[in-house]
Amino acid sequence: MNPSTAKLGRLAWRTIWWAVPAGVVLLVWVPEIDHYRLPGVRVTDEMVRLARQSPHDPVLRELDGFRLLDVSWSDKEQVVRAGERLLRGVVEVPGYPPTRIGMPFDARDLDSPRWQLLLPGLIVPRILLDAYNATGRNEFLEQAQAVILALGKYERRTWLPRGLLWNDHAVANRMNVLAGFWRAYRGHPSYRPEIGKAILEQAARYGQLLAKPEHFTVATNHGVLQNLALLHLSLAFPTIPEAARYKRLALDRLSDQMRFYIDDEGVVLEHSAGYHEWGLYLLGMACRYLTLLREPIPEDWIQKYKRAQRFLAVLKRPDGSLPMFGDTPDSQEELGRSAIGPNAHGGCAPAPDSLSEVPEQSFSLYPTAGYAIWWDGLRGWPNQKNLSQTVAVWSHFAGHGHEHAHEMSVLLWAGGQTWWSNVGYWPYWHAGRLEAESWGGASAPHLASEGPESARSTRLLSYGWSDRVIAIDLERRGPGPYVARRQVVHVKPRVWLIVDHVFGQDTGKTTTIWTAPPDVRLKQGTAPGSYVSETARTSSILRTFVVGSPGTSVKEFKGSLVPFAGWSVTSGIPTAASAVVVEQPAKDSWTVVTWLLDDNPIESRARLSEPRVSYWNGPRDWKTKIPLPSEILEVTRANDQIVVSDLPKRVAVETLPLVPAPDVSRDVTHIRDSFVAAAKKYPAYRNLHDRRVKVSWLLLIIFVSQEAFFLAVGRWRPSYYGRLRLLNALGWVGVGLWLVLYFVPG
Repeated sequence: MNPSTAKLGRLAWRTIWWAVPAGVVLLVWVPEIDHYRLPGVRVTDEMVRLARQSPHDPVLRELDGFRLLDVSWSDKEQVVRAGERLLRGVVEVPGYPPTRIGMPFDARDLDSPRWQLLLPGLIVPRILLDAYNATGRNEFLEQAQAVILALGKYERRTWLPRGLLWNDHAVANRMNVLAGFWRAYRGHPSYRPEIGKAILEQAARYGQLLAKPEHFTVATNHGVLQNLALLHLSLAFPTIPEAARYKRLALDRLSDQMRFYIDDEGVVLEHSAGYHEWGLYLLGMACRYLTLLREPIPEDWIQKYKRAQRFLAVLKRPDGSLPMFGDTPDSQEELGRSAIGPNAHGGCAPAPDSLSEVPEQSFSLYPTAGYAIWWDGLRGWPNQKNLSQTVAVWSHFAGHGHEHAHEMSVLLWAGGQTWWSNVGYWPYWHAGRLEAESWGGASAPHLASEGPESARSTRLLSYGWSDRVIAIDLERRGPGPYVARRQVVHVKPRVWLIVDHVFGQDTGKTTTIWTAPPDVRLKQGTAPGSYVSETARTSSILRTFVVGSPGTSVKEFKGSLVPFAGWSVTSGIPTAASAVVVEQPAKDSWTVVTWLLDDNPIESRARLSEPRVSYWNGPRDWKTKIPLPSEILEVTRANDQIVVSDLPKRVAVETLPLVPAPDVSRDVTHIRDSFVAAAKKYPAYRNLHDRRVKVSWLLLIIFVSQEAFFLAVGRWRPSYYGRLRLLNALGWVGVGLWLVLYFVPG
């Protein structure tokens, strides 16, 4: 055989031997590449011409306010200053440190944890457009154009996302930014047809991405955002291909989501006061989109919207803050406040004053969603001095968004001050997020070793309220035989009792973590288990007393990672805070925590003694004595009654009957069935990117190792070389099929 021919033959065989492993690696990545691949879209000159005329400017101007990712600016001057800094390559927004970025676009900026959502969400051109609208300076509009087009160019040549490039929330927000740019640019003197065409092509590409079934996040508000973005597209860019189909698709998907996203009580089922406010904003936006599209608004949407407004009024305090359960920030931003309301013509219209700020009643119960919220001192609203809000949470809808392990936690706000709270909205990019989502971030009784995904259920057993006393009784079962029961009794206006009982776990410990905000100073009292909470905001103090069964230990932590305790998120930053950790045997233990709000701490200090538990015969039979400056109260649980007595006078001040909780099992089952049905209809994409990376590295190591082996075989046992190569190739094929079919499927 000709030497050159033999050499070519060996090269050909080697190419084949190497092509098989390369093909296996490619097969590992093909499903993910296909997941992000979009078909081309053809935008004609006629489409662009018509888009410059429709919709009219007033519609685009209104749509510009429908933002899914925004920044709270203090005034227009602050926006303009931020725009000017962006022209110099520095992005600076409230709550974030000034950061230098590549302009008009640098893909490396997508790797920044703090900016991972804002930058791909086109916050940079958003700021520039707002600065342009405030000043009319063309340099802002030109730079916004450069950023948008640079991102679009990068996306068209990218196979796989970097950071949150194609995150559902980020892509949804881009539609608003594109529409805002189109409003400013389509009639601008600098308009160029090729730029107009590029903008419409980019909008059409985002429409494809938002409409792609495997990209739809049906379970959470992110899916709602995707649908709203499609409605935004159909209004702002009605001439692009498939705009009408996107509208129908968005309405169909929203209809499926509304069966479980907001319940019939009007509560957004995402375990958070902040995300309820956000959900109300989104629902109002959806109704307004339908009105602008001249589509009928389902009556149940209108009713849920009205009830959601009332629930927000119950949650929100006079200072604008919200109780920090679940992913709720401590800020008092107004973005989530809906500025839309139903009108007399069956549609929705801007209505900034449509939301009543005063709760309609003092006691509000939401047994399906899992909340009890009550106010004292509403007659003096908005004067905060005599106002108090108590929140009990037992919401738990597996699979829904932003869930924390927090069932049976209790939060107290009184006299304009939060005294006891949960951890709040811990940033996703910050270390400790998983711990904050677990029991260490809430004031709920739990097993010391319990994780957030434990199998459990919580229900309201009974409740009662009067002008003087409010009480609820909750029970949680699971995991396994563990049962925790919590009773919350409020003797108005200044006394609260938290009565806990746990049993059923032969070994182990049960724990409750009470966390104060960072602005509260927590000092030990004169007796073990007693504390005094002080703050510069008010002259009042809160006295806390912890009394428990034998084996109870009470410790203080501040900013502790092990155990995770003593944290609160302030202005988006995890901050060390004082916490009291109660630990007991999990088999059969009880605790009575007493809170006394003292408006005259100097006068009462000498006269007050410690509350004590007179007897404990179980969660339905107990008695506690509470000395106050002007009286001594005795609070008794007697079967299905709470009895409050004035000890010196030996008379019952109040006898409160506890009525059984309403049966909400059918409503809860309907919500869960609707959720499961939607999840089956829109199956979630399994993101196996990290696994594919690890598999690729492992395959590379195997390939390098085998080539070293075959180099030795070719030198020392050449007669075996061909047969071993063939077996090796067959092995690669088998491994490739197993990987694609089972380990990293599409």
